[in-house]
Amino acid sequence: MASVGDGAQLTRPTLTVVALTALLAGVAGTAFVRDGAWDAVMPSPWWMPVAIVVCFALTERFSFSFEYRREAISFTMSEVPMVLALVYLGPATAVIARTVVGVAMVLRSRRTPLLKVSFNAALFAFETAFAFAVCSWVIDRVGMSDPTLLVAVAASATITTVLGAVAVHLAIAAFEGGLLRRMAAELPISIATGTLGALVAVGCVAPAFIRAEFVLFSALPVVAVWTVLVRHGRLAQRHRDLESMHGFAGAIGRSLDIDDLADVTLAQVRFLVRSERATLIVYERSGVAGLVWTDGPGGLRAGGTDDLERWTPLRSIAGAQWVTVHDDGRVEPAAHAETDTAAVPLCDANGPLGLLVVSGRLGGPPGFEPDDVDRLSMIASQLESQLANAVAHARMEFAASHDDLTGEWNRAAFDRLVTDALVTPSSGGVRAAMMIDLDKFKEVNDTLGHHIGDVVLKEFAARIRRLLTPEDVFARFGGDEFALYVERTDPLEIRRLGERILGESYTAIGIEGLDVVVTSSIGIAAARGDDRDAAALLRRADIAMYTAKQQHAGCESYSEGIDRRTPERLTLLGDLRQALDRGLLVVHYQPKVDLVSSAVVGVEALVRWQHETRGWVPPEDFIPLAEESGLIRMLTDQVLGSALAELRRWHDDGFDLTVAVNLSTLDLLDELLVDRIARHLEMTGLRPENLVLEITESSLMVETPRVMATIQQLDRLGVGLSLDDFGTGFSSLSYLRRLPVTELKIDRSFVGNLLLDPQDEVIVKSTIDLGHNLNLRVVAEGIENGPIFERLRLLGCDLGQGYGISRPLPADLLSRWLVGCEFATSERVRAMPGIVETSA
Repeated sequence: MASVGDGAQLTRPTLTVVALTALLAGVAGTAFVRDGAWDAVMPSPWWMPVAIVVCFALTERFSFSFEYRREAISFTMSEVPMVLALVYLGPATAVIARTVVGVAMVLRSRRTPLLKVSFNAALFAFETAFAFAVCSWVIDRVGMSDPTLLVAVAASATITTVLGAVAVHLAIAAFEGGLLRRMAAELPISIATGTLGALVAVGCVAPAFIRAEFVLFSALPVVAVWTVLVRHGRLAQRHRDLESMHGFAGAIGRSLDIDDLADVTLAQVRFLVRSERATLIVYERSGVAGLVWTDGPGGLRAGGTDDLERWTPLRSIAGAQWVTVHDDGRVEPAAHAETDTAAVPLCDANGPLGLLVVSGRLGGPPGFEPDDVDRLSMIASQLESQLANAVAHARMEFAASHDDLTGEWNRAAFDRLVTDALVTPSSGGVRAAMMIDLDKFKEVNDTLGHHIGDVVLKEFAARIRRLLTPEDVFARFGGDEFALYVERTDPLEIRRLGERILGESYTAIGIEGLDVVVTSSIGIAAARGDDRDAAALLRRADIAMYTAKQQHAGCESYSEGIDRRTPERLTLLGDLRQALDRGLLVVHYQPKVDLVSSAVVGVEALVRWQHETRGWVPPEDFIPLAEESGLIRMLTDQVLGSALAELRRWHDDGFDLTVAVNLSTLDLLDELLVDRIARHLEMTGLRPENLVLEITESSLMVETPRVMATIQQLDRLGVGLSLDDFGTGFSSLSYLRRLPVTELKIDRSFVGNLLLDPQDEVIVKSTIDLGHNLNLRVVAEGIENGPIFERLRLLGCDLGQGYGISRPLPADLLSRWLVGCEFATSERVRAMPGIVETSA
């Protein structure tokens, strides 16, 4: 006899089973309306009904399940009491007895669905009523005799067993489908087992036809047959289990990928244990996050953190056992056996590795039996080593693609993921990369130690991760450098994300009682349609990041104007190196005039480069190239040599001038700069006070201790120092108090609008007063006409230069200009220096 165990809501499959239940119950009801509904074929002693009820209970209680062709078959020997009921009970009495006993046995499970109880009750009643109908039909056609009765009860028992199996298959197919496949596979088995059970039953009860008491002798052959069947079935089952374990080991041994292993494992476990659902839990290990997979009617799915925490209480179980899943989601070891959920721990040499859980027993009696739990233990023993290997493989893969400190992607993985994303058609949003670099992080490591620096990096990465979506690609490239790839609906949204990340870096990080603050610089670059890999996109984001760092802008977006690494510029760099090697750069000189005496007191040198094919190349194009490439030292040496050599000639011609040379920031960082200048002065025989060196405010912001040390050495050498482009940089007035400068230069941007913008005039006047109060000379550059010259003279400015006085001239033309100009060129005060400039 078989039964169904699916419970469901009022869906179409449920309604189908309800209709089938009603049909079975309707057929069973005919047993109560037929003639002689309460009359038995043969009179029975008083104890016979009791014996029949007890036999029904015993056969249901001690049912035996085995597999045949991978299908679960339940064998109960219920045909024995059924045959006795056909002979010694009336139809109505037999239906009641069979139904009550069957339902009572079904209700042994604590959470038996109502649909299951109703269907099985109708099925038991139907099988009993239909058996009586078949038996009566045979007797009516053939006539009443002992042989006829034996044939009738055997036929009825066999037919009703087969019909009962068909009904069960119909009910199961309503939920799972595959009715024809199921019928083709299992109906022959049902016919064979039904016929066997009926023949055994007839042979056992035949003596009772001689005398009712002889039925007791039937117990011996029934028990003997039952014992033989059970032992043979268990032996065959063990053999099939060994074959299954061998096949299982082969199936799971084909892959080290943990996701593939979970897929294969759960499918095999459901098949081997005949469970409705199987779940594999892998605990968190170094480099591998906690994982949960469940395979069931809805297919394979990966669980989240909640699913992982749900099974945490079972982490300490020592062996395979039954468990209880409560309605509120709690999971705990079961207090009794044969529940519908069982679990087995998975362990390796390092301790608990995971958990394997099965639930929802399919076919056979409800709940998992001890044999099922033992089989689950065998599966776990086969799975543990392979799962440990898969976890180790996942850990190695994680280490190969993730940063070991923060757990985020590393550079190689980031490049691969971003490249894959770029070649995938866009959904219409804006794709962009960000380069993120922490400012002053070296000071954290040097001051507080590398262990504090590691904590800062981990916390900073965690803060950024909280701002991102699962689709964003976030990586640490090493040190304090991070990268991010995102896709958003518009560029403004990406910019806002960059500002939020910037804001997170301003928030102090509490470590060991200290509040550590490390700001950041962020470069943003939007992907282009022709981007096919991450390299070009990251290069643009990197350029934007360095621009943000240099300009203290915090967050900067890429543009062509800030890109100094285009192919054209690289070509220009090669040409610059050749020009320096061949001495093709020249120096032009712009006169500098005392605004009070109108005397020429010095010259300002401007380096010029006439390219063979490009023509004149502006200094703002090639000087930054020289700084970036390290050629600035060679360039400065050439300008110094040319300027001092020309100054020597002018002195020899009777022109008492001074010359000045602009210094790059990288020049000020060169520890050998002072020695190089001293050598040039010695070679030309000029005094140090004949040379003035210009520095910009921005150069004072870089590596201040080294720069200040160089400036102090230059002062001790005796050369003059001029602060160029005053008012446009970032320095404070405290620098003027500490720097040994002798001169301030007012930037041309203020001088050019002096007569047009009252605010510019206020700035110029304030700068002049400030310089004089600090005992400094003040120079105005950018004097374009006489009125500006005169206005500066009235404001008290000391020196001036510009196109209104003279354009920059080559050395030979300047010599002629000095002879024929309208400005005085003799009897000058030697203490007034001039300026030579190395940039535009």
